[in-house]
Amino acid sequence: MTAYTTEKKLKSFVKKVKKWQKKYPAYTLEKKTIKEFYLMASTLNLNPIGQRKDVEPNMIGGDKPSKAQGIIEAIWNGKYISELLVAVEESIDCGHRARYILAFIAGQFPTHATSVMGEKWWVKKEGISEDQVFSKEEKEWFWKFPLTWTDMYELTGEDIGEQFIQTNTITPPSQEEKWNAYGLKSSVVNLREFVEEVDYSKEKNKEYAKKGVVTNMLPFWKEKLAPDMTRSKKLGWVLESAVIHTKGSFTTVSPDEVDDYIETATPKKIKTIETAIKEECEFYYNIGVFWKKYKSAPIVGVANMLRMLYWVLKEEYGKFEIKDYEDFTKNFVNEYNTFLKVNAKTIYLDEHGEPADSKYGLIAKAFGSYINKKNESRKVDAAKEWISGFVDWNLVKPIVNDVFPKEMKLKRWIEVGEVCEIEGKPLKFEDAIGCHIVPVDEDGKIEYDNLLISNHSHNKKMGTMNALKYKELWSKGEIV
Repeated sequence: MTAYTTEKKLKSFVKKVKKWQKKYPAYTLEKKTIKEFYLMASTLNLNPIGQRKDVEPNMIGGDKPSKAQGIIEAIWNGKYISELLVAVEESIDCGHRARYILAFIAGQFPTHATSVMGEKWWVKKEGISEDQVFSKEEKEWFWKFPLTWTDMYELTGEDIGEQFIQTNTITPPSQEEKWNAYGLKSSVVNLREFVEEVDYSKEKNKEYAKKGVVTNMLPFWKEKLAPDMTRSKKLGWVLESAVIHTKGSFTTVSPDEVDDYIETATPKKIKTIETAIKEECEFYYNIGVFWKKYKSAPIVGVANMLRMLYWVLKEEYGKFEIKDYEDFTKNFVNEYNTFLKVNAKTIYLDEHGEPADSKYGLIAKAFGSYINKKNESRKVDAAKEWISGFVDWNLVKPIVNDVFPKEMKLKRWIEVGEVCEIEGKPLKFEDAIGCHIVPVDEDGKIEYDNLLISNHSHNKKMGTMNALKYKELWSKGEIV
C-alpha cells in the first residue's frame, strides 16, 4: 500500500467519524392495533428510497409459505412480530411486515395451506367457496391484534438509513442494501434512477416528492437486457462501476472503496462519473441485444464478464467504437463457447507448470469463478486476459484525436501506397493514424515532412519515441 493510498484512506476515515453528541435516542413507544395501523397507512411511507426492496417478491408460496405468508401466520398464531419502527411517517424497520399486512387485507395472497387457519383469503375471490374466506369473527380478532409502534420522531435523511442498518437484524441488510440506505445522497440518487423506477411521492424532501414516480432507467436496465438482481444489487453494480471509472482501469473493487466514493465524491466528479457510466451501459445494451440473440438472456456472471470486456477495450484504446455490434457479439459468443468447450477438462497451470488454483483446477471452472471476482487482482487480470482472446480486434476502432489535418493525412496515405509505413501492410484510411516523426516533446511540428502513417497499436507503443527510430527497432524485432 502506498503512502498516498494510506493518507487517502485516513482522510476518508476521519470524514466518517462523528463527534460525540452526548445525546440519547428520542422515541415514543405505544401499542396500536392492526385496525389503527390500517386506518393511518395511507399517510405512511412504507417503501422509502433508502430501504430494501422485497427480499422475496412472490407473496404466494409453494410447498412452503412465502415470507409474507409466514408473517401473517405468526399473527394468527399469536406470536410477537417485533416492533414497527418509524420516523414520524417513514418506515425505518417495518416495511416488509407493514406492507405484507396491508397486502393480505387487500386480498393479494391467502394464508398458506399449512397454516392453522388453512388456506383462506381476506376477501372473496372468484372461484373460491365461502369457507375459504375469513369470517367476521376471525377478521375482528385479526383487527385487534396488538402491534408495538416505536416512533423515532427526530430522525431525518441519512440518520434514518443509519438506524435501518443498526436495527435490521432479522434479515441483515446486504452490502448493497447498506449503500441504498444512503437514500437521497447525491452520489447515489441518479445511479439508482439509472437501474430502477423510483417512487419519490412520499418522500419528506418536498423537492423530490414533487417528482413522483421517476423512470430514468438506462436502456440496458429498462429493456431487461441486464440480469435480474434483487436486494439493491443493481445499484451496487453501478456503484462498483463508479469506483472503476474513478480509478481509470479495472483492477479490484472493494466495499470500502464504494463507501469512500459515496461519501466523498464531489458534485463535479459525480457528474463526470455518471456520464461515463451512461456510455458504459450503452455498450452493454448494444452487446446485450445480440448476446440474447446468439446466446441467452444475460445472467449476473455474463454481465460481470461484459464489464471486464468493456475495460479490456477501454484500457487498450481509451475511447473506442465497435464497427458492427452484431458481428462483434456473434464472434465474441462463438469464441467464448469454444473456449469453454476446449478448456472444460484442461488443467489450469501457472507459468511454472504447477496447478494455478487448488479450488478451480480446470481453466473453464476458474474462468467461471474469476469473472465474478472483484477483490483479487490476480483473478481479475487472468479473467481479462482470457476475455481479450474472445475479441475480434478488427471490429474495434479506436477514437483518436488525430492532430494532423485530414487532408494532410490523406495525401500522405495515398503517397505511401495506402499502407502502414511501419509494417508495409494495407491500411484502411479510417484506421490510419498520423504519427509524429519528431515527437512533440522534442518540438516536433504538425507538418507534412514530420508525418508518418501507421495504426493505433503502433502509435500507442511508440509513445514519445521518434517514429523512424521506433520503425527501426520494430523491424529488428526489438519491439513486438
